[in-house]
Amino acid sequence: MNGPLAVSPSIVRKRFERLFPITGARILEIGGYPPERAVASAQCWWSIDPRNPRNDVLSTGVVRRLCGTAEALPEEISEVDAVFACNSFQHVAGLATAYHEIGRVLRPGGLVYACFGPIWTAPDGAHIEDVRVATRRYDFWKQPTLVPAWSHLTLGEEEFQELLCELHGPDLGLALARFVSRSDWVNRISIDAHLRLPIEAGLQIVCMRGCRRFGYAYDPPDPPERFRKRVGLEAARATTGLDARALRVRDLELVLRAP
Repeated sequence: MNGPLAVSPSIVRKRFERLFPITGARILEIGGYPPERAVASAQCWWSIDPRNPRNDVLSTGVVRRLCGTAEALPEEISEVDAVFACNSFQHVAGLATAYHEIGRVLRPGGLVYACFGPIWTAPDGAHIEDVRVATRRYDFWKQPTLVPAWSHLTLGEEEFQELLCELHGPDLGLALARFVSRSDWVNRISIDAHLRLPIEAGLQIVCMRGCRRFGYAYDPPDPPERFRKRVGLEAARATTGLDARALRVRDLELVLRAP
C-alpha cells in the first residue's frame, strides 16, 4: 500500500465491501454516512453520529441517519450483520463502552471493520483540527509544522503550552495547547489500548494491521533547545513504555468478529 490506511470514506468502504458483501445486509456505520446510491443493495444502513440531525427527513430509504453516540446505541438498532467505521474510532470518547454496545447489537458471527487514524500515540497524534485564531483555521494536514513529533505525549500541559508559544507566539501557541490538552475531539487512546479494548468487550480480532505512512507532507518543527531532550521518539518511548515500532503507527485497520 502506497498511502495511509484511513483515507476517504468511499475508498475505505470499498475495502469493507470486498471483505463483507453488503447485499441484503443490515449495516451499522459509526460516524459518517454513505450516499444512498452507493449502498442501495443493503437491507438497511444505519448511521450513528452525534452530528446527525435529530429528525432526519432524508432517512426514508436504505440509509437511516440517527443522532446519537456509539456509547449508547438506539434501541431500534439490532441484529446487525456488520459494523463499518472510517476515521471515527479515534474520536469516540468512551470507546470501551462503545465496543460493548457494538457487541450487543451484532448478530453472532457478525463483523466489525474499523479503519482510523492518526491515533493518539502517533507522531502527529495531537490531531490539530479546526483550531481558529483570528481569521485563520489550522489543521494538522494543511499546516504540518505545528507540533513537534510526539511532544503531546511527553510534556505536561504547562510545558506543552510554553513549547508551542515559543514556536508560534502566544495567541496561536495557547490555542493549540488548549486544543490538544483539553479538547474532546480525540480520545487519547494509545495503540496498545486500541488492541486491548475489543478483546475486553468479548470481540475476537480476526486481523489487524498498522500503517506508518503519512497522507500529507509531514514536517514537524524542531523543538527549542531547552525542550530537545524532552521531545521526540526516545522521550516518547520513556514516557509511554511503547517501543519505536508501535509509536510510529499512525493508522489502524481492525477486523473483529462477534462470538
